[in-house]
Amino acid sequence: MPVDDDIRRQLLEARTAILVQLDDLEVRWRGGFNGHWQLRGPQDAGDVYDELKQELREIDELLGLGSSDAD
Repeated sequence: MPVDDDIRRQLLEARTAILVQLDDLEVRWRGGFNGHWQLRGPQDAGDVYDELKQELREIDELLGLGSSDAD
């Protein structure tokens, strides 16, 4: 489904904001032995992280991009 330029711009801005939030959460969760990633973030933020990843997948689908789920 093609989107008009204004909606596309808004989706791209939202996508960028979500990527920044995900990066922030991932940086906070980095740690453990030798800098390895923890399997999941803090329990109270885990659901937020999952919701952000889902929103990113939905935006990518609307924009016609490949899956952004690089887990």
